[in-house]
Amino acid sequence: MNYIVFNPYNDSKIEEEVQLVIYDIYNKNVFDKIILPANGEIELEHDRFEKHWEYKYKYQAKNHKDDWEDCSKTKRVKPELINENNLKYILHEYEGSDILLVIFQAINTTPTYNYISTLHKFKVNKLFIKDDYGEDPKTRSSYYLGKNKSLHIADATQSLIEETVKKLNINRNHVIFLGSSKGGFASLYHGYRYGSSYIIAGGPQVLLGNYLSSTGGIGIPIFNSIIGDVNEDNIKWGNDLLKDVLSTAKHPYPRTYIHVGMWEPHFKKHVMPFMNLAHELSIDGVELNISDYQTHKELIKYFPDYVKKTLREILESFE
Repeated sequence: MNYIVFNPYNDSKIEEEVQLVIYDIYNKNVFDKIILPANGEIELEHDRFEKHWEYKYKYQAKNHKDDWEDCSKTKRVKPELINENNLKYILHEYEGSDILLVIFQAINTTPTYNYISTLHKFKVNKLFIKDDYGEDPKTRSSYYLGKNKSLHIADATQSLIEETVKKLNINRNHVIFLGSSKGGFASLYHGYRYGSSYIIAGGPQVLLGNYLSSTGGIGIPIFNSIIGDVNEDNIKWGNDLLKDVLSTAKHPYPRTYIHVGMWEPHFKKHVMPFMNLAHELSIDGVELNISDYQTHKELIKYFPDYVKKTLREILESFE
Protein backbone atom coordinates (compact mmCIF):
# COMPACT_ATOMS: atom_id res chain seq x y z
CA MET A 1 0.00 0.00 0.00
CA ASN A 2 1.30 3.48 -0.91
CA TYR A 3 0.99 6.37 1.53
CA ILE A 4 1.49 10.12 1.62
CA VAL A 5 2.88 11.37 4.92
CA PHE A 6 1.83 14.79 6.22
CA ASN A 7 4.18 15.99 8.95
CA PRO A 8 3.85 19.68 9.92
CA TYR A 9 7.28 19.83 11.54
CA ASN A 10 9.12 18.25 8.61
CA ASP A 11 7.15 20.36 6.14
CA SER A 12 7.15 23.74 7.87
CA LYS A 13 8.83 23.45 11.31
CA ILE A 14 5.43 23.66 13.03
CA GLU A 15 5.31 21.98 16.47
CA GLU A 16 1.83 22.99 17.69
CA GLU A 17 -1.57 21.42 17.05
CA VAL A 18 -2.70 22.11 13.50
CA GLN A 19 -5.52 21.52 11.06
CA LEU A 20 -4.44 19.91 7.79
CA VAL A 21 -6.53 21.28 4.92
CA ILE A 22 -6.41 19.45 1.58
CA TYR A 23 -7.92 21.18 -1.45
CA ASP A 24 -9.02 19.38 -4.63
CA ILE A 25 -7.88 21.65 -7.49
CA TYR A 26 -9.61 19.59 -10.17
CA ASN A 27 -13.06 19.59 -8.54
CA LYS A 28 -12.56 23.01 -6.87
CA ASN A 29 -13.53 22.01 -3.36
CA VAL A 30 -12.07 21.19 0.04
CA PHE A 31 -11.18 17.51 -0.04
CA ASP A 32 -10.54 17.02 3.68
CA LYS A 33 -9.76 18.69 7.00
CA ILE A 34 -7.87 16.73 9.66
CA ILE A 35 -6.73 17.83 13.13
CA LEU A 36 -3.18 16.78 13.99
CA PRO A 37 -1.83 16.95 17.54
CA ALA A 38 1.35 18.82 18.40
CA ASN A 39 4.34 17.16 16.70
CA GLY A 40 1.97 14.70 15.05
CA GLU A 41 1.75 13.29 11.56
CA ILE A 42 -0.69 11.30 9.46
CA GLU A 43 -0.37 8.78 6.64
CA LEU A 44 -3.09 8.82 4.00
CA GLU A 45 -3.40 5.94 1.56
CA HIS A 46 -3.12 6.74 -2.14
CA ASP A 47 -6.45 4.98 -2.73
CA ARG A 48 -8.15 7.70 -0.69
CA PHE A 49 -7.42 10.23 -3.44
CA GLU A 50 -8.69 10.49 -6.99
CA LYS A 51 -6.15 9.53 -9.63
CA HIS A 52 -5.94 13.00 -11.16
CA TRP A 53 -3.77 13.98 -8.13
CA GLU A 54 -4.54 17.68 -8.47
CA TYR A 55 -4.37 18.47 -4.76
CA LYS A 56 -2.84 21.18 -2.60
CA TYR A 57 -2.50 21.31 1.18
CA LYS A 58 -1.69 23.71 3.99
CA TYR A 59 -1.64 23.80 7.78
CA GLN A 60 -3.70 26.05 10.04
CA ALA A 61 -3.21 26.87 13.73
CA LYS A 62 -5.57 28.44 16.27
CA ASN A 63 -5.22 32.23 16.66
CA HIS A 64 -6.06 34.31 19.76
CA LYS A 65 -9.76 34.22 18.79
CA ASP A 66 -9.63 30.42 18.70
CA ASP A 67 -10.17 30.43 14.94
CA TRP A 68 -8.11 28.42 12.48
CA GLU A 69 -5.60 30.60 10.64
CA ASP A 70 -3.05 29.68 7.96
CA CYS A 71 0.39 29.01 9.41
CA SER A 72 2.15 27.52 6.37
CA LYS A 73 2.47 28.02 2.66
CA THR A 74 0.20 26.08 0.35
CA LYS A 75 1.99 23.17 -1.30
CA ARG A 76 1.12 20.54 -3.86
CA VAL A 77 0.49 16.97 -2.81
CA LYS A 78 3.18 14.91 -4.55
CA PRO A 79 2.35 11.19 -4.53
CA GLU A 80 5.79 9.86 -5.44
CA LEU A 81 6.06 6.19 -6.38
CA ILE A 82 9.13 3.98 -6.77
CA ASN A 83 9.06 1.03 -9.17
CA GLU A 84 11.05 -2.21 -9.22
CA ASN A 85 13.90 -0.46 -11.06
CA ASN A 86 14.02 2.19 -8.30
CA LEU A 87 12.77 4.92 -10.63
CA LYS A 88 10.87 7.66 -8.82
CA TYR A 89 7.83 9.13 -10.51
CA ILE A 90 4.42 10.73 -10.14
CA LEU A 91 1.50 9.60 -12.30
CA HIS A 92 -1.54 11.83 -12.73
CA GLU A 93 -4.37 9.90 -14.37
CA TYR A 94 -7.43 11.46 -16.03
CA GLU A 95 -10.36 9.20 -16.78
CA GLY A 96 -11.34 9.38 -20.43
CA SER A 97 -8.00 10.75 -21.63
CA ASP A 98 -6.14 8.77 -24.30
CA ILE A 99 -3.06 11.04 -24.17
CA LEU A 100 0.08 10.73 -22.03
CA LEU A 101 2.55 13.51 -21.27
CA VAL A 102 6.00 12.35 -20.14
CA ILE A 103 7.82 15.15 -18.30
CA PHE A 104 11.53 15.22 -17.48
CA GLN A 105 13.24 17.50 -14.96
CA ALA A 106 16.10 19.97 -15.40
CA ILE A 107 19.30 20.01 -13.33
CA ASN A 108 18.59 21.02 -9.76
CA THR A 109 20.54 20.76 -6.52
CA THR A 110 17.28 19.51 -5.00
CA PRO A 111 15.96 17.07 -7.65
CA THR A 112 12.23 17.52 -8.04
CA TYR A 113 9.40 17.41 -10.58
CA ASN A 114 9.12 20.22 -13.14
CA TYR A 115 6.07 21.83 -14.77
CA ILE A 116 3.39 20.40 -12.48
CA SER A 117 1.80 23.85 -12.10
CA THR A 118 2.33 24.76 -15.76
CA LEU A 119 0.41 21.68 -16.89
CA HIS A 120 -2.27 21.40 -14.22
CA LYS A 121 -5.11 22.74 -16.41
CA PHE A 122 -4.51 20.13 -19.10
CA LYS A 123 -6.79 17.19 -18.35
CA VAL A 124 -4.56 14.49 -19.79
CA ASN A 125 -2.50 11.72 -18.21
CA LYS A 126 0.89 12.92 -16.97
CA LEU A 127 3.97 10.93 -16.03
CA PHE A 128 6.55 13.04 -14.16
CA ILE A 129 9.89 11.23 -13.85
CA LYS A 130 12.53 12.27 -11.31
CA ASP A 131 16.27 12.10 -11.92
CA ASP A 132 18.43 11.63 -8.83
CA TYR A 133 20.27 8.49 -9.91
CA GLY A 134 23.74 9.94 -10.56
CA GLU A 135 26.79 9.94 -8.31
CA ASP A 136 27.65 13.65 -8.43
CA PRO A 137 26.99 15.02 -4.92
CA LYS A 138 25.39 18.34 -5.93
CA THR A 139 22.67 17.33 -8.39
CA ARG A 140 22.72 13.49 -8.55
CA SER A 141 22.01 13.84 -12.29
CA SER A 142 22.07 10.80 -14.54
CA TYR A 143 20.47 12.64 -17.48
CA TYR A 144 18.07 9.68 -17.51
CA LEU A 145 20.99 7.64 -18.93
CA GLY A 146 22.94 5.79 -16.24
CA LYS A 147 26.41 5.44 -14.74
CA ASN A 148 29.72 4.60 -16.36
CA LYS A 149 28.23 4.36 -19.87
CA SER A 150 25.81 1.66 -18.73
CA LEU A 151 22.57 3.35 -19.93
CA HIS A 152 20.67 1.26 -17.37
CA ILE A 153 18.59 4.27 -16.32
CA ALA A 154 17.74 4.94 -19.98
CA ASP A 155 16.51 1.35 -20.34
CA ALA A 156 14.54 1.58 -17.08
CA THR A 157 12.97 4.89 -18.19
CA GLN A 158 11.84 3.36 -21.47
CA SER A 159 10.36 0.42 -19.57
CA LEU A 160 8.45 2.73 -17.22
CA ILE A 161 6.99 4.61 -20.19
CA GLU A 162 6.02 1.37 -21.93
CA GLU A 163 4.37 0.03 -18.76
CA THR A 164 2.42 3.26 -18.25
CA VAL A 165 1.23 3.30 -21.85
CA LYS A 166 -0.05 -0.27 -21.49
CA LYS A 167 -1.62 0.37 -18.09
CA LEU A 168 -3.57 3.37 -19.38
CA ASN A 169 -4.26 1.84 -22.81
CA ILE A 170 -2.68 4.80 -24.60
CA ASN A 171 -2.17 4.86 -28.36
CA ARG A 172 1.58 4.97 -29.00
CA ASN A 173 1.07 8.02 -31.22
CA HIS A 174 -0.51 9.91 -28.34
CA VAL A 175 2.60 10.07 -26.14
CA ILE A 176 4.13 13.55 -25.79
CA PHE A 177 7.62 14.06 -24.34
CA LEU A 178 8.43 17.35 -22.65
CA GLY A 179 11.31 19.00 -20.79
CA SER A 180 13.80 21.85 -20.73
CA SER A 181 17.60 21.97 -20.44
CA LYS A 182 18.56 18.51 -19.10
CA GLY A 183 14.90 17.61 -19.49
CA GLY A 184 15.08 18.91 -23.07
CA PHE A 185 17.89 16.49 -23.82
CA ALA A 186 15.91 13.68 -22.19
CA SER A 187 12.74 14.52 -24.12
CA LEU A 188 14.65 14.32 -27.42
CA TYR A 189 16.63 11.22 -26.48
CA HIS A 190 13.70 9.26 -25.07
CA GLY A 191 11.17 10.66 -27.55
CA TYR A 192 13.14 9.55 -30.60
CA ARG A 193 14.16 6.29 -28.96
CA TYR A 194 10.54 5.52 -28.07
CA GLY A 195 9.08 6.80 -31.33
CA SER A 196 6.55 9.18 -29.80
CA SER A 197 4.25 11.38 -31.81
CA TYR A 198 5.35 14.71 -30.29
CA ILE A 199 8.30 16.25 -28.43
CA ILE A 200 8.42 19.70 -26.82
CA ALA A 201 11.98 20.64 -25.81
CA GLY A 202 13.21 23.90 -24.32
CA GLY A 203 16.89 24.92 -24.58
CA PRO A 204 18.04 21.29 -24.84
CA GLN A 205 21.60 20.13 -24.52
CA VAL A 206 22.46 18.08 -27.61
CA LEU A 207 26.23 17.63 -27.61
CA LEU A 208 26.30 16.28 -24.07
CA GLY A 209 30.02 15.56 -23.97
CA ASN A 210 30.89 19.14 -24.91
CA TYR A 211 28.37 20.59 -22.49
CA LEU A 212 29.25 18.64 -19.35
CA SER A 213 33.00 18.81 -19.91
CA SER A 214 32.91 22.61 -20.19
CA THR A 215 30.35 23.61 -17.56
CA GLY A 216 32.83 24.10 -14.74
CA GLY A 217 32.21 22.85 -11.21
CA ILE A 218 28.73 21.41 -11.74
CA GLY A 219 29.31 19.69 -15.09
CA ILE A 220 32.50 17.69 -14.56
CA PRO A 221 31.16 15.52 -11.68
CA ILE A 222 28.06 14.73 -13.77
CA PHE A 223 30.31 13.83 -16.71
CA ASN A 224 32.39 11.58 -14.42
CA SER A 225 29.27 9.84 -13.13
CA ILE A 226 27.64 9.20 -16.50
CA ILE A 227 30.66 8.70 -18.74
CA GLY A 228 33.97 8.55 -16.83
CA ASP A 229 37.17 10.54 -17.09
CA VAL A 230 37.13 13.66 -19.24
CA ASN A 231 39.10 12.85 -22.38
CA GLU A 232 38.61 13.14 -26.12
CA ASP A 233 37.09 9.68 -26.59
CA ASN A 234 34.62 10.11 -23.75
CA ILE A 235 33.59 13.58 -24.91
CA LYS A 236 32.84 12.08 -28.32
CA TRP A 237 30.85 9.26 -26.67
CA GLY A 238 28.71 11.84 -24.88
CA ASN A 239 28.26 13.89 -28.04
CA ASP A 240 27.16 10.81 -30.00
CA LEU A 241 24.42 9.74 -27.56
CA LEU A 242 21.63 11.69 -29.20
CA LYS A 243 23.10 11.29 -32.68
CA ASP A 244 23.00 7.49 -32.33
CA VAL A 245 19.34 7.57 -31.28
CA LEU A 246 18.41 9.84 -34.18
CA SER A 247 20.33 7.62 -36.59
CA THR A 248 18.24 4.59 -35.66
CA ALA A 249 14.89 6.42 -35.43
CA LYS A 250 12.27 5.34 -37.93
CA HIS A 251 9.79 7.23 -40.07
CA PRO A 252 7.28 8.66 -39.28
CA TYR A 253 9.41 10.74 -36.94
CA PRO A 254 8.06 12.52 -33.88
CA ARG A 255 6.72 15.99 -34.52
CA THR A 256 9.37 17.99 -32.65
CA TYR A 257 9.02 21.51 -31.26
CA ILE A 258 12.21 23.17 -29.98
CA HIS A 259 12.26 26.49 -28.15
CA VAL A 260 15.45 28.47 -27.44
CA GLY A 261 16.72 32.02 -26.90
CA MET A 262 18.37 33.64 -29.93
CA TRP A 263 21.31 34.98 -27.96
CA GLU A 264 21.76 32.27 -25.36
CA PRO A 265 24.66 29.82 -25.96
CA HIS A 266 22.43 26.75 -26.38
CA PHE A 267 21.17 28.09 -29.71
CA LYS A 268 24.51 27.88 -31.53
CA LYS A 269 26.16 25.14 -29.45
CA HIS A 270 23.28 22.68 -29.28
CA VAL A 271 20.10 23.57 -31.18
CA MET A 272 21.79 24.39 -34.48
CA PRO A 273 23.81 21.14 -34.39
CA PHE A 274 20.52 19.30 -33.81
CA MET A 275 18.91 21.05 -36.78
CA ASN A 276 21.91 20.22 -38.96
CA LEU A 277 21.87 16.60 -37.85
CA ALA A 278 18.14 16.29 -38.49
CA HIS A 279 18.73 17.71 -41.99
CA GLU A 280 21.58 15.25 -42.66
CA LEU A 281 19.42 12.31 -41.58
CA SER A 282 16.35 13.60 -43.50
CA ILE A 283 14.36 13.80 -40.26
CA ASP A 284 11.32 15.96 -40.94
CA GLY A 285 8.70 17.53 -38.69
CA VAL A 286 11.07 19.70 -36.63
CA GLU A 287 9.83 23.20 -35.78
CA LEU A 288 12.13 25.80 -34.21
CA ASN A 289 10.82 28.61 -32.01
CA ILE A 290 13.31 31.39 -31.21
CA SER A 291 12.73 34.13 -28.62
CA ASP A 292 14.72 37.27 -27.95
CA TYR A 293 16.66 36.53 -24.77
CA GLN A 294 20.29 36.01 -23.81
CA THR A 295 20.68 33.54 -20.94
CA HIS A 296 19.76 29.92 -20.38
CA LYS A 297 18.14 30.86 -17.07
CA GLU A 298 15.49 32.83 -18.96
CA LEU A 299 13.93 29.55 -20.10
CA ILE A 300 11.95 29.67 -16.87
CA LYS A 301 10.28 32.86 -18.11
CA TYR A 302 9.62 31.97 -21.76
CA PHE A 303 9.28 28.19 -22.02
CA PRO A 304 6.15 27.61 -19.88
CA ASP A 305 4.01 29.85 -22.12
CA TYR A 306 5.43 28.17 -25.21
CA VAL A 307 4.60 24.77 -23.70
CA LYS A 308 0.98 25.72 -23.02
CA LYS A 309 0.48 27.24 -26.47
CA THR A 310 2.09 24.31 -28.29
CA LEU A 311 0.32 21.71 -26.19
CA ARG A 312 -3.06 23.29 -26.88
CA GLU A 313 -2.33 23.10 -30.62
CA ILE A 314 -1.29 19.45 -30.38
CA LEU A 315 -4.37 18.47 -28.38
CA GLU A 316 -6.63 20.26 -30.85
CA SER A 317 -5.08 18.18 -33.65
CA PHE A 318 -6.23 15.02 -31.85
CA GLU A 319 -9.86 16.10 -31.83
